[in-house]
Amino acid sequence: MTDLLHRTVTQLAEQINLDKRKFMNREYLQSALAYMAKYHHQSPIYLGWEAHGGVDLSISNWSKFPLYQCDFGKGTPRAFRIPSILFDGLIFILPTSNPNEIELHITLKHQHTKELLTELN
Repeated sequence: MTDLLHRTVTQLAEQINLDKRKFMNREYLQSALAYMAKYHHQSPIYLGWEAHGGVDLSISNWSKFPLYQCDFGKGTPRAFRIPSILFDGLIFILPTSNPNEIELHITLKHQHTKELLTELN
């Protein structure tokens, strides 16, 4: 994917569709099923999330998207930020200007944040 800047939007969408399927392997599906078994609720799983007070978590990985290589008319960007989002349970994985780093934007309720930090420590 070295020629992203020279592709059409349609070509980029097709490439994203092909690449995402590479990660939808047996191990990935088993992991999803294990998660559902561990956190089973008596409610169906829907696409999307409950923005306020839900148990859902939505993760969007933009880390490989060449945001810092895009020229919007005044050169490449020096910084990229997600606007303030007041929803609970969103995680954005973003690129940085350093190709060896990523940036996380996480929106969680205060209590959920404390629980996550406890788990990670």
